[in-house]
Parts: sequence; structure tokens; C-alpha cells
Amino acid sequence: MIRLHRLAPAVAVWLMLTAMAHAEPMSLADALRQAMAHNPSIANQDVQVRQADIDYWRAQFQRASLSLDLNGGDNYTVSGMTTASQKDQNVLFVNANSTLRVPLFTGWRITGSIERAEQGVAERKATLFATRQNVALSVIEAYWDNQRQQKLYLVNQDQVKQAEEIHALAKTRLRAGAIAPIDVNRAEVTLISAQAGLIRNEGNMQVARARLGNLLFRNDDTWTLSDDPQFQAIPDEGREIWLARALRQRPEVQAADARLNAGKAGLTIARSKLFPEFALTAQYQYGNNPFRPLASSNNVLAAFEGTFDGRATMTYNLFDNAETWRRMQEAALTIESAELDLTQTKRQIKTDVDQAHAQLTSAASRLSRLRRSIEIARSTRDIMAMRYKLGAAVITDVNDVQRALVSALTENLEATIDYLVAAARLYQAVGRPLAEPSALPPTPAPTKEQP
Repeated sequence: MIRLHRLAPAVAVWLMLTAMAHAEPMSLADALRQAMAHNPSIANQDVQVRQADIDYWRAQFQRASLSLDLNGGDNYTVSGMTTASQKDQNVLFVNANSTLRVPLFTGWRITGSIERAEQGVAERKATLFATRQNVALSVIEAYWDNQRQQKLYLVNQDQVKQAEEIHALAKTRLRAGAIAPIDVNRAEVTLISAQAGLIRNEGNMQVARARLGNLLFRNDDTWTLSDDPQFQAIPDEGREIWLARALRQRPEVQAADARLNAGKAGLTIARSKLFPEFALTAQYQYGNNPFRPLASSNNVLAAFEGTFDGRATMTYNLFDNAETWRRMQEAALTIESAELDLTQTKRQIKTDVDQAHAQLTSAASRLSRLRRSIEIARSTRDIMAMRYKLGAAVITDVNDVQRALVSALTENLEATIDYLVAAARLYQAVGRPLAEPSALPPTPAPTKEQP
């Protein structure tokens, strides 16, 4: 009697593969576009960039400030009862005021504020780019992991099929008295092992698909992957060239450098308190008795006049309880911290480039040795299966060549996907924009050939 719980994983995978057969194909470039469009971390960083732009323009407006305001009202005064000459008064007033202030010298405070705001924009943009890079790399890894699990499922499925044929043939030969019962047991053990591997791969397929669906913010299961993992070499420019490019292009370096420059601008702002400030101020008021609105006539249109006031001012802070000194010390510590952060970022980037380049080189070396192994292993398996049917080979020989073929197929698939992922990691490590399809590592066109 067949137990239902043993069939459940196979049924689930069969349903998933059936749905995939009728689903819309999705290339790696399509997956990246979906992730870029729906990822909330990217959207949040984009908001941060727009906020930094507002701060930049606010700093620019410190060069001159112009204000316009209009005030008016009705003031009603009740006369006292003690003096007969006092009467009730209803006073209407309207005044317009315009003030222009132009700083002439601020001890480079305004220059520092603009520089700090500009570096804030640069940091936010670099952080946005870094976020896009990280999301893109996660999508690429998940995409190829899905293809890895699907291709491994096909390999294990073929292994189960071959093991079932050998097991059935072994039982036939046992009934004919051509082999011993131990050979049937060996064939059955091989079959059980292949089935267990297939079940394990079914679970891995579902996990990989769920991970990619989460990165794409897809709640449906109506998509399938169209880009097959095939080896296509990228130009290896050498570790030193990759590293030099990374130090120029990595957004993490750009963000750390912007933080350092912003810290230096902060020190300039703190030091500005050591200098006097000079400014020009011009004010013009127009209304019924400007500066004395409560003394105006009860006729709102009466006695309108304009008043202009211009002055030059100098402001110097003689004593502020050592607040300027403390701010200068805080700015100096901020610069020191930013320098250490920049140094650590460069060291981490060097590690990223070294690791990605080593993975790329390793995968390429493995592939160069595995290209011939699949053809040899498949030919050997077919020959050994025929010899076993003719009684010229034993079951252990068949199992050995079958395991060799599965190993060759698996190793070639793993090396191919490792190369594609390592290429993406190297591109990410040197700061090439992974989210743009034109900048991706080369991906072969879809093919119907199975591994």
C-alpha cells in the first residue's frame, strides 16, 4: 500500500513544474527590473536622496534671505468711565513688510554649510547605488540558485530512472539464476539513495523558488526562468586592475569619502564662530503709519506711507561658555572617525575583490577540466549498462559508472553556476552597476538542451 505522505512532495513538485510549463518566462534582466521597481529599501534610499536635495537648497538660500509679510487688524478700545472726554475707538491697520538680509562675511560658515549639504547628497546617492547593488546581487544569486536546483532535479530524476531500470533488471536476472541476491540488494540500495536525493532536491527547489519570489515581491507562482546556466567567459583584467577600479567606483568608498568631506565642512562651520560676521539688512514697510499700527486712523485707507530702513551690522561672539571649542573638538573627532571608516571600507573592498576574483578563477579552472568528463562518463555508463544486460558486468560496476556520471553532471553544473555568481560578485565588488542589463556579466541565450 502506497503511503500518501510519501507522494506529497512529488505531487507538489509535479504541480509546480506543470504550472511553470505554462508560465510566462522570466529572464535575469526581467527579474532585476522587478526587484528594482518593488524593493522598499531602494525606495527608502531614494526618499533619503530627495531629502538631502532639500537640505542642499536650504543651505544655498543662506547666501541671502528675503521675507515678505502682510499684517492687518481691527483694534477696538473701550473708553473709561472716569473721564468724560474719552471715547470709544475703532482702529484699523494694514502694513506690508519686506526685509532683505545679505551676509557679507560669516567666517566661511555659509560655504561650509553648502559643502556639507552637497556631500550629504553625494553620500545619499552613493548609499542608494550600494543598496541597488546589494539587491541586484541577491537577485542574481537567487536566480541562478533556482536554476541550479531545477537542473539538479533533472539530473537526480535521470539517476532514479536509471536505478529503477537496473533494479528491475537485477530482479529479472536473479529469477534466472544469473546473479546472487546480494546484487539485487545493492541495486535496491542505489535506488533508495537516488530517491532520497531526489526528495531532498524537491525541497531545495521549493526553498529557492520562495527566496526568489520574495526578492521579486511576487505572490503568484506563474513565472518560470528562461536563462540557462551556461559558461561564457568574461575578460579577466587581472586582480590589480580590478582592485584599482573598485577603489574608484565602489559606492561604499564614495559614501565614506563624502562623509569625510562633510566632517571637514563641519569643522569649517564650527571655526566660523571665531570670526566676526558682517551683513547688510534692508527693510521697507508700507501701510497706515508703519511701525505704529495701533495709532492709525479708523479709516483703513487713510494715512498710507512707506518707511525704508537700511543698516550694516557686525556680530562677534566674545564668550559662549566654550561652546565653540567643544563644537570644534566634536568636528575633529567626526573627521577622525570618518577617516578610519574610509580606511576600513577600502580594506573590506580589497577583501571582496580578492574573494570574488579567486572564486571566478577557481570556477573557470574547474570548468576547463570538466568539459570532457560528462561525455566520457555518459559513454561509459551506456557501455556498462549494455554489458550488464549481456551478463558481462556486475552490479557494482554499473553503480560506479552511474555515480561517476551524476558526479560529472553535478560538478559541471555547480562550476558553471559558481562562475556566473562569481562574475556577478566581481562586478559588484568593482562597482559595476548590476541592476542595468547592459552591465551584467554575459548570459547565454536560452537553450532546450538538458544537462
